[in-house]
Amino acid sequence: MKKTIFFSTKTRWKSFFVIIFLLSFKLSAQTITTVASGLNQPLGLAIKDNTLFISEYGAGKVSKIDISQPLPAPVTTILNNINRTTGLYIINNYLYIASEENLPGHNTSVGRINIESSNPTIEPITTNLNSTFITQAFVQNGNDLYISSSSTLSNQAGIYKVRLDQAFPQAATSIITNNPCSGMAIKGDELYFSYFYGTEVKKINLNQPNPSITSVASGLRGPDGIMFNGNFLYISEATGTTIKRKDISNANSSLETMASGLQEPSLSAFNGLDLYFAEYAGGKVSKLTINQPAFPNIPPVCSNITTQNLGGASPVGGVYSGLGVTDNGDGKTFSFNTMIAGGIGNHNITYNIAGNTVIGTLQVISCDQVVNIPDANFKAYLVGNTVINTNGDNEIQVSEAEDFAGEILCQYKNISDLTGVEAFTKITKLDCGGNQLTSVDVSKNTNLTTLWTGNNLLTSLDVSSNTTLTDFACNNNSQLTSLNIKNGNNTILTKMYADFNSSLTCIQVDNVANANSYTTAGDWKKDATASYNTNCTSTPIVNIPDANFKAYLLSVATINTNGDAEIQVSEAESFTGDIVCFSKSISSLVGIEAFTKITWLNCADNKLTNLDVSQNIALTILSCHSNQLTTLDLSSNTALKSVFLNTNKLISLNLKNGNNSAITTMNATNNPNLTCIQVDNATVVHTGWTKDATASYNTNCNPDPIVYIPDTNFKAYLVSNTAINTNGDTEIQVSEAEAFTGDINASSKNIARMVGIEAFVKITKLECQFNQILSLDISKNTLLTYLDCSENLITNLDISKNIVLTDLRCRTNRLPNLDISKNTLLTHLNCRENLLTSLNLKNNNNNILATMWTNENPSLTCIQVDNVTNANSYSGWMKDNTASYNTLCNNHLAVFQTSKSELVLYPNPVKDILNFSEEVSSIKISDISGRTVKQAPASAKSVNVATLEKGTYIITATTKAGNTITKKLVKE
Repeated sequence: MKKTIFFSTKTRWKSFFVIIFLLSFKLSAQTITTVASGLNQPLGLAIKDNTLFISEYGAGKVSKIDISQPLPAPVTTILNNINRTTGLYIINNYLYIASEENLPGHNTSVGRINIESSNPTIEPITTNLNSTFITQAFVQNGNDLYISSSSTLSNQAGIYKVRLDQAFPQAATSIITNNPCSGMAIKGDELYFSYFYGTEVKKINLNQPNPSITSVASGLRGPDGIMFNGNFLYISEATGTTIKRKDISNANSSLETMASGLQEPSLSAFNGLDLYFAEYAGGKVSKLTINQPAFPNIPPVCSNITTQNLGGASPVGGVYSGLGVTDNGDGKTFSFNTMIAGGIGNHNITYNIAGNTVIGTLQVISCDQVVNIPDANFKAYLVGNTVINTNGDNEIQVSEAEDFAGEILCQYKNISDLTGVEAFTKITKLDCGGNQLTSVDVSKNTNLTTLWTGNNLLTSLDVSSNTTLTDFACNNNSQLTSLNIKNGNNTILTKMYADFNSSLTCIQVDNVANANSYTTAGDWKKDATASYNTNCTSTPIVNIPDANFKAYLLSVATINTNGDAEIQVSEAESFTGDIVCFSKSISSLVGIEAFTKITWLNCADNKLTNLDVSQNIALTILSCHSNQLTTLDLSSNTALKSVFLNTNKLISLNLKNGNNSAITTMNATNNPNLTCIQVDNATVVHTGWTKDATASYNTNCNPDPIVYIPDTNFKAYLVSNTAINTNGDTEIQVSEAEAFTGDINASSKNIARMVGIEAFVKITKLECQFNQILSLDISKNTLLTYLDCSENLITNLDISKNIVLTDLRCRTNRLPNLDISKNTLLTHLNCRENLLTSLNLKNNNNNILATMWTNENPSLTCIQVDNVTNANSYSGWMKDNTASYNTLCNNHLAVFQTSKSELVLYPNPVKDILNFSEEVSSIKISDISGRTVKQAPASAKSVNVATLEKGTYIITATTKAGNTITKKLVKE
C-alpha cells in the first residue's frame, strides 16, 4: 500500500443552513478538474502561493507546477533520487519531505529543502527516524511538527514530534506507539489520525501526557488521509475510492460523500475552495472545487424591530458584516439594527467563507404592528385561526396577539421555529408537541398554566419565569440536556412529565426533597438517570448506582458538604478523610473511584463481588474482608500499609505494586479458591502477612494465557458473548476459546483483523461477512463445516486444512486465487466478485458440489475441474462467459520484472527462511498494493519472513552484479 500525506490549513470553509428568514446555503454539484497528469504514483502535495509541489512515489522525485496557469499545467522536477517519497509539507520557505527509505546521503527518512534555493540540498531534521519507521505525513501545531509512522514494527508505528524552534537534526520524541498512522490533521488541541489499512479516524488530546485514543469516524474503507477545513474533517478512502467529510462540531453528523469513483485518492491541501488531491493509481493530481453557495433573497423585515436575529440551527462558521450588522461570534447568527442601517430600504449583508465573500440583500419595510413569525407552518396555523386573526388578513398584528387570551394548540404541524409566540402574553395554554422545535422561549408568556412541549428536538428548556404553571410536559425530547423548572412556585405544579429524555441528567427545581416526593407519588415523572437539583450548573455528579452506598455517603456531612441528595465530583475529589461503610448491605462500590484522596477504605461485611480501587492511589489501609470478591488488583496502590482481604471468594489477587515492603499487615486467609498471590518478590518473607496454606506467592499468577485479539471490535464481540467469555472478565482466556464448541457470528462488526480466531479450534461455523478484514487464517479451525467471509478485503484464503468444509461463501473480496482441491465434502461455493485469476475446483468429488458461483471475476479464464463435460452440465454452477472449464489450467505466478541473470528463490511458497541462489546486496518485500513490509540487510543469501502474515507479496532483490529481480512470493 502506498503512503499518503495530509495537511491542516488555515483556510476555512463551512457550509451552513440557517432557518430564520429562510437564509440557507446548500452544496451544489462539485467540480473536479485535472491539474497534472502522466505522473508516476503521485502521493504527497503541498501548496505555497500558486506553486503546487508533488511527490512521485514511483519515480522517487519531487516536482512542482504553477496552478495559476491553464490546467493541466506542465510539471518541473526539482529533486531526484528520493526513493519511495511519501509526504510533503510547507513551513515558510522550507519544503519538508518524508520517505519510506533513508534520504540520499543521510541516515534518516525525514528532511527538508529551501524552496527559494536554485539548487536545493536536503537537510536532515531527525536523528532517529530512519527507513524502518516508514514515515508518512507531517502536520504543524505552533512550534511542534508531528510526523506519522506506518512501520510494521509495533514499537515504532505511531506519531512523533520535533521542535521547530530547535536546531536540526534532532531526536524525534514519541507521542503514541502501537498505532500505525498515515494521515494526520490538527483541530485545536486535538490531533486526528488515520491509517490506510484501517477503518476509522481517531484522535488524541495533545495536552494529555499519556493521551487516550478516541474514535471519531468508523466504517471507512482505507481512510488514507485526512484534513480540516473549518469544522469539516475531509477523509479520502483509498480502497473506497471516495472523498468524504464529517462535521465534527456535530456529534450526530454523518459522513457525506463529496466525490467518488477516484483511483486511490489522498488528500493534501485546500487553496480557497479548491481541494487538491493526488490519485495514486490514476497517475494524476486533481482539484475538487467546493462550489460557493449563492446567497438567497431574504424575506423583508420590519423597520420597527431594533435588533433582528437572522440566526439558524446549523453551524456555519463564517463572519457576517455590513452596515448595522453585528456578528454574534458563534458562527451561526448575527443581529441587524435597522436604525443604524438607515431604516427602510435595501441593505447588503456579506458572509465571508474561506476568503470568499458572498453578498445578499435584506429589505427593510414599514410594518410597525406585525408580529415576526418566520416559520411558515406556525404562521399558517395562527393566520388560519379566526379567533386570533380577527381581521382576516395574511399577518398577525401585534394588537391581535396582545389581545388573545385563549389557547395556542399547534401540535404536530411540522413547526421548526416558534418565534412570535412571545407576543401572545395572555395565553394560558400552549401545546406545541410533536413538531421539529430545537428551542422554545416562553419567558414572556407569564400567564401560562399549561405547557406541553413533548416529542420535539429540544436541547434546553427554561420555564423559571412561568410562575403560574400547573401542568407541564416536555417528555420524549431525546436531545434535551438542560431543564430549569425552578420558578419559585413548584408547589402548584401538580403535573410534571420529563421522562423519556435519555440525555437529561439534572432537573433544576425549587426543593429537591419536595420534587422527589412528588415523583414518588406519581405526579411528577422523570427518568432514573436524571436527578433533581437546586443548581444544575454546578460540578458534575458522581454516579453511585448502589442505593445503600449512596445513602451512606449522603449521610456523612464532611462528604456531602452542601447537604443535597447527590455527591458532586468536587465534593468527592476534595474529601481527604476515611470511608467506613462496613455492614451496610452494599452490592456495588461504583463511585468510589471519584474519592482519589481517601487514605482508609473499610467496606467489609457487605455483598461486594467486584472492587476497583485503582484510582484511590492514596489508600494506606484497605479493609474489604467478608465479601464475595473473586478478583482484586492492588497493583496501582503503592501507598498501602495494611490490607485485610480474608473471607472472600478470591481466585485472583494481585499485590504486585512495587512497594510490598511498605505493607506491614496483609490477611488473605479463608479464600479456599485462591492458589496464587502475585507479589513483588516471592522469596521475601513478610512476617505480618497471612494466607491459606493452599495459596502461594509468585511474581506472575497467570496460569491461563490470554488469547491475543488486537482488533478491538472483534474482541468486544467475543467478550460480550457469555457463551464464550464464561468468566465474564474483559479478556478471552485460551481455555475459554478451546472449550467453545458453538458458532461464531461476527458479521457487520467493523472488524479489520480476525487474529485470535485460531484459538477457537472446536468451532464448526464461522460468519464474519460485511467487515473490513484484510486476511483470514483458519488453518487451525479444522472442524469448520461452514464459512462465510463475504464482503471483506481478503487477499488470501487457504482452506487446505479445512477438509470437512461443506459450505464456503467468500464473495466480494480481493482473492487472486482459490484452491478447493483438498475439500472433498464441499457442496456450496460462492466466490463471485473477486480478483480471481486461478480457481482449482478439482477435488475428485465435483458431483456433490451442488452450487458454485464464480461469476464477476473478469480476469479468470480457466477453471480447473474433475470433468469438463459434467461441469458444463451442472445447472447450479455459474461463471463468466470469458472463463472455461478444463482439467488442467496453467496458472503460473506472474513475473513482474526479470533480469538477464536468473535469480532462484526457494522455497516458494515459504514459511520462514527464504533462500537465494546467489548473494544479493538489497532485499525489499512489499504487499500487493506496493506497501513495503520488510527490508533485509545487505550482503545476504537468505531472509527470515516468518513474521509476515499469510498471503501474496512482491519481492525485489538486487544482486551483486547490479541486476534487479522482482518476483511474486507466496507466504504460507
